[in-house]
Amino acid sequence: MVKAVPIQPSFSRGELSPRLSSRVDLTMYATGLETCRNWIVLPHGGLTVRPGTRFVAEVKDSTKNARLLPFEFSTEEAYVIVAGDRNFRFMRDGGSVFVEDTDAALVNGGFDTDLTGWTVGGTVSQSDGTAAFSATGTLTQSVTVTTADAEVVLAFTVTGSAGNFLTLRIGTTAGGSDILEDTDCQAGFHTRAFTPGEGNETFHIRFLFGAGTPALDDVRFIDDMVVEVGSPYGHEDLSDLHYTQSADILYLAHKDHPPRRLSRSGHGSWSLEEISFTGEPSDWEEGNYPRVVGFYEDRLGWGSTPDQPQTLWFSKTGDFEDLTIGSDDDDGLEFTISAGQVNAIRWIAEDQQLQIGTSGATRTLAGAGVDEALTPNSVKGKRHTTFGSAAIQPVQTGAVTLFIGRNRRRIREFVYSFDVDRFVSPDLSLLSEHMTRSGIKEIAYAQDPDSIIWMCLNDGQLVGMTYERDQDVVAWHRHHLGGQSEDRNYGFVESVVVVPGTVRDEPWLIVRRTIDGVSRRYVEQLTSVYDSVTLEGGAEEAFFVDSGLSYIATAVPVTGATSANPVVITAAGHGIPEDGLVRFSDITGMSQLNGPTFRAVNPTTDSFELATAAGATVDGTAFDSFVSGGSVRLLATSVQGLDHIEGEVVSILGDAAVYPPQTVTGGAVSLANGGQAAVIHVGLPYKAVVRTLRPEAGAADGTSQGRRKRIHKVVVRLRDTLGLKIGRNESELDVIPFRRAGDPMDGAPPFFEGEKSVSFNGGWDSAGQVTVVQDQPLPAHLLAIIPHLTTTED
Repeated sequence: MVKAVPIQPSFSRGELSPRLSSRVDLTMYATGLETCRNWIVLPHGGLTVRPGTRFVAEVKDSTKNARLLPFEFSTEEAYVIVAGDRNFRFMRDGGSVFVEDTDAALVNGGFDTDLTGWTVGGTVSQSDGTAAFSATGTLTQSVTVTTADAEVVLAFTVTGSAGNFLTLRIGTTAGGSDILEDTDCQAGFHTRAFTPGEGNETFHIRFLFGAGTPALDDVRFIDDMVVEVGSPYGHEDLSDLHYTQSADILYLAHKDHPPRRLSRSGHGSWSLEEISFTGEPSDWEEGNYPRVVGFYEDRLGWGSTPDQPQTLWFSKTGDFEDLTIGSDDDDGLEFTISAGQVNAIRWIAEDQQLQIGTSGATRTLAGAGVDEALTPNSVKGKRHTTFGSAAIQPVQTGAVTLFIGRNRRRIREFVYSFDVDRFVSPDLSLLSEHMTRSGIKEIAYAQDPDSIIWMCLNDGQLVGMTYERDQDVVAWHRHHLGGQSEDRNYGFVESVVVVPGTVRDEPWLIVRRTIDGVSRRYVEQLTSVYDSVTLEGGAEEAFFVDSGLSYIATAVPVTGATSANPVVITAAGHGIPEDGLVRFSDITGMSQLNGPTFRAVNPTTDSFELATAAGATVDGTAFDSFVSGGSVRLLATSVQGLDHIEGEVVSILGDAAVYPPQTVTGGAVSLANGGQAAVIHVGLPYKAVVRTLRPEAGAADGTSQGRRKRIHKVVVRLRDTLGLKIGRNESELDVIPFRRAGDPMDGAPPFFEGEKSVSFNGGWDSAGQVTVVQDQPLPAHLLAIIPHLTTTED
């Protein structure tokens, strides 16, 4: 028998295909895994348990598909668009763009039978449930509100052909524009936010004829709800939408709808309008509109109509809505791929050359000369590879474009190779081909902090690929979200998008689950990977539940504490009620206050007396003198607002301590055994499982594969970890102990950093594999697995 102590110090290849389960000859075998579920592979090689998802909102209609779209004005200002069935809603900063409850109201905004409630000027008539305008026509209505310094959001629809428009103005007098100056609103869907201003409780809304034959419909105030604009896209259209953005305008392409632009002029002010092009191709018509859109060299390009699937149309330079074709260098131009098969253009992406993905090849388009601009007189198209693409927009990272293969099961690079002096398309999914077998539905890229390509699959799995090309890191990991859907034992991810946040790129998801017997679709945000060095909140930032919410008590600064009987605390405007349970932290001097739970009695606006949790007076005459600093927080014994997971069994983490699971009843849960905490996270549980490949170690001659092995113990190197289990497989697990003799018994032990050695009680087998599981709402960061094993010689 031969003893061996191999180490797996890196997991930088993630979960490998079962087809590679015997390829011990490959270098990546040593850094691969058999299973990597709900663990994220970090670029440095370690593993960390996937953080949880925070519930944001339910989609408008959970019975129909929805999709997320990014709206990125800059890296500092971004929104997530929830595209539903004929509506767009807007999210940012972890929540919805919401209009508070106001008493603003309009009369007859639907024009169902007449124009009652409106003052008519010029020629305006009721027609088919709309107000139809002719030249000089105006409609005015006065509105009175109780609070004039609150923001109001007006929503309305303008119908008509592209280029038709009405002008909106709002003022303190009929026809005035001192609140909102004249705003042209073309055919489409609109919201406009404004604040009447103090003393302007009565204001006047006026619509004026602009051009064409416009009509007005569905005029209303958005009140106590998410900001929303109407949309022409039904839920069945959403998967085929392509988009590109310039500043505050998002351009949208769909083969069954005219090209449109979504523009923003404020958090609550949006317009989704049909574009009125100059020089629009005559055959763009119903069922034959462009399917792709993108920018290149200050031109806006549209392409791939059903009738001309290999043609691209480019705008004039700097004039994105003028497609007039000419011979001057800045004129619009048309380009058709003429070589080979007729393979439809699936996407275009801007780089030094315009990159084009078709159903049968990847190509580039640029000016004819070296560094020459693309113009009507200088055009050069070139095919580079014969790998076709799916109609899914690619992502770009550094100098590489990543696109989805024609059958939606592979992800390939499109990158220039100096070795062959051309673009090449290596397959990044080859070593983990089983991960995407059901087909990739959407793809998004989170650059910071850990460079992960996120994909949602047709079977509802969320899959990540940690990607650092310069470091040869391509690591696949799958994620099953907490809860269940109709046909899966996990939350079914239907859409994924990434937008830049304050300190990281933020992945957002739409997740379908069965909640209390009803199918629901929720918008959720994947929270930050836990790291005690980079997260300012410490252990309280550990969020490891799905579709979760948190109670976070406000930390009120303490400015005084008397060494008296009873102790009197000074904390301006503390808001703590009689008998409220409180906890102090970071008090300098009177350190006896830090840690224990107290009860606040006889509170005033800025002070309160201290009692023990049991109600006895706290005598502070022997306490150290208060010096400065610190804060006090009101503890909670329950969490409200959990209606979205009513009837579900949830995991609970309070002040970094795990509480027994509870069932949500009446939208709330209480901490078991009278528990109380300042920070409580509640949500659906999930389990993280990692399993090593069969080790190639321990043979004196030849290979150790197929020989009987026994693991005596395993050493795991960890940081920021609590709550792990380890064993030969998921059904034979031992709990790794973390609580030490000196740790207080009435709270959570600190997160562990170092090595843990666990004895294995298992017998002999030919696998020699190790399984590590986290099934509690706690962090774990696995740096290395070191099994101590014995291998037989026969």
